[in-house]
Amino acid sequence: KFLLGRNYLGSYEVTDNDYDRLIETIERLDIKFGIQEQMEDTIDYWNDLYNDDINKVSVMNTHEKKNTGTKKELNEYEYNMAVKNNKYDIKLYKYALDKLNNR
Repeated sequence: KFLLGRNYLGSYEVTDNDYDRLIETIERLDIKFGIQEQMEDTIDYWNDLYNDDINKVSVMNTHEKKNTGTKKELNEYEYNMAVKNNKYDIKLYKYALDKLNNR
């Protein structure tokens, strides 16, 4: 919703058309992005893209995982609701992951 200029807490429901328009805009503007869970690949991508030499070790040290406590395990209903309510976020994440892995 946020990338569409909508209040992300609002009641607007994202549509397939919204998603398609967003992807078209990303492609048209040639927007670059990375994936935090694949930080090393993202750094390689940025280094190749901008002929840069970002030091992976220093970046990776600043992104160390911190223990934030215990994680709640979702039951099947909660998991299915999370997937349903975030289907376009998941779809956009998969799009970004595919772009990074197939560069």
